[in-house]
Amino acid sequence: MGMIPYTVLHENNTLKNLQTGPNQCVVEIGSERGEGSTSYLYQWAHNRGLDFYSVDVVPDAQAHFKDMPPDFNFCLTEAGSEWCKTKLPLLHKRIKVLYLDNFDWIDPNNLQYQWLHDQIAAYAERGVVMNNENCQEEHRLQALHCLPYMDYQSIVLIDDSWIDSTTTTGFNGKCGTAIPLFLTAGYKIRVDETDGKYKLFLYRGIEL
Repeated sequence: MGMIPYTVLHENNTLKNLQTGPNQCVVEIGSERGEGSTSYLYQWAHNRGLDFYSVDVVPDAQAHFKDMPPDFNFCLTEAGSEWCKTKLPLLHKRIKVLYLDNFDWIDPNNLQYQWLHDQIAAYAERGVVMNNENCQEEHRLQALHCLPYMDYQSIVLIDDSWIDSTTTTGFNGKCGTAIPLFLTAGYKIRVDETDGKYKLFLYRGIEL
């Protein structure tokens, strides 16, 4: 959908003034493929002395930022939710910013294009069925396993998701079933369209 939710970190003055400290980190689940999110979030974390972790399921993703500094952590895993469940607890850190941008969502309007069928086939080669039900469940599990390690004052950046009153949760897209978990944990939701792009994010411990 062309969303770039991570840019709210510099567009919103309140978010810029997040209080950061030791043993905090920034986690991105779903590394960039050249669009800029990984580089942006790494620099944001680096400028504040926070550790940065970019988690992905294919080693080729690392090619887009192979020349990054030593404090850049690329984490290869079979599934983002598995990393959140088994590796995240071992870091002994609190997540200040979490960006959920993985497991592609299928827009039915794109089924006419060969690139989407190639993408579905690539998932199948890894033994994964790419469909919207699996996409939402993967993001729900990531939310479930990340929540215990979120800093109280924190931001969750959401990709390819939107408010939708026709669904049972009130949301649709990748995080349609993950967003309610964060809301239950005390997060508030915000839609930002500062530059004409729809950006949805969750926040806790700050006032906007």
